[in-house]
Amino acid sequence: MGEVIYELLRKYVERLQSFKGLFSEWTEVEVKRFLIEPLLAALGWDPTNPYLVRHEYQVKVGSETKKADYVLISDNSPICVVEAKKENWMKVMLSKR
Repeated sequence: MGEVIYELLRKYVERLQSFKGLFSEWTEVEVKRFLIEPLLAALGWDPTNPYLVRHEYQVKVGSETKKADYVLISDNSPICVVEAKKENWMKVMLSKR
């Protein structure tokens, strides 16, 4: 199983590198579609399966209720929040490779 995940992530990184020049132009929606959702899928979290991934899921943050871009679900309970942001941090990460 580890080798399969490794290979999926290797392919994801290659794909990411091919997008290198586009990051600064992308909207948050494009970050979700082109970066986050393929990564979730590569890790076995199908973003089209509502039993595994919920979109715009309400979470409690302190005394406020906010919507998380993605929440990963296991045993019908939320276990991880994933937020998408339009930032240049990806360019920094890829430049270090």
